[in-house]
Parts: sequence; C-alpha cells; structure tokens
Amino acid sequence: MNKLIKVAVSALVLGLGTAAYADGGVADRGGPGGGNSGHNPGNSGCGTKCDGEIPIELNVPKHCDLDILGKEKKITMAAGAQNKWSGTAQFEVRANAPYKLNITKPSELTNEINGTQKIGVNVDTKLGGQLYAGGNLPYSSTARTFDVVATTVNAVSEMAHYGTYKGTYKVAVDF
Repeated sequence: MNKLIKVAVSALVLGLGTAAYADGGVADRGGPGGGNSGHNPGNSGCGTKCDGEIPIELNVPKHCDLDILGKEKKITMAAGAQNKWSGTAQFEVRANAPYKLNITKPSELTNEINGTQKIGVNVDTKLGGQLYAGGNLPYSSTARTFDVVATTVNAVSEMAHYGTYKGTYKVAVDF
C-alpha cells in the first residue's frame, strides 16, 4: 500500500509539472504556437552583416602644480641705488591644459607696527624676461618659470618709520 501511494504522488507531481509548461505561460520553449520563434536578433547586427563597435574612452582631468621656488619662499627687498628697494622671487607652473594666471598684487606695503605707514611698491610678473600681462598660455609638456619682481615706487629714506613693511602677492592657475 505504501508503494502504491508513493507511485501515485510521484505521478501527480510529474503531471502538474508538465501541465505548468503546457500552457506556455511559465516556460516558453518556442516553435509553432509557442509565441517565440527561438531567434533573438543582435542589437548591433543581424543577417548577413554581423559586426559592431565598442567605443573606448580615457578621460584625463585638468591638473596643475604650482611651486613657489627658493629657500625662503618670499620676496625680501634690499636697498639699492638711490635708496630704491627691490627683491625677486620665482614660481613654477606645470599644467596639462592651456591656462592663464589670476594675479593679485599689492600696490603698497604696510608697516606692521603702525598701519598708517605705507610704502608704494610695483610688482611685476615676468615669463622668459617678458612682462606677463595675464593672457592665455598654450599647453606645454614642460614647466614654466615665472619671475616676480618687486620695486619701491620712490626712494625710501633712512628716516622712514622703522619696522617691517608687508604685502601679499597671490597667484592662481585658471583653466
């Protein structure tokens, strides 16, 4: 009797499994009457012309390095002929795209002890000995070295208010 029940249950299970496929809803096996002919055309080619293309991209973002050169990384002005003071510094720019420099330079230096005491100063930026006027610079695979030259507008008397006079030169790379 046990064997008879097992055989009947097995037949019932196998019969339901086959019935689930017979209506075409659970598993569509294709062919006539099944809805799908069994052929899935490719999205890049079908028929006698079967080829395709795969684009390859590599995107390198814009990048720059700016280094202030020299041991002290500042301009220390020294007295020169006719009591005119001057000093220089350098910075270097490497960039992988065309760029221009945004420069902010002081027109005067302010005394740290007495802020009302000021000394006029001209600050120029040079590239290759020529004055850099802020124009676009083309791509270059090598670094560019810029000179920053600060010179007092007028002679500075030895009787000028004592103390350290300061200003700030700012430079930024703009793509």
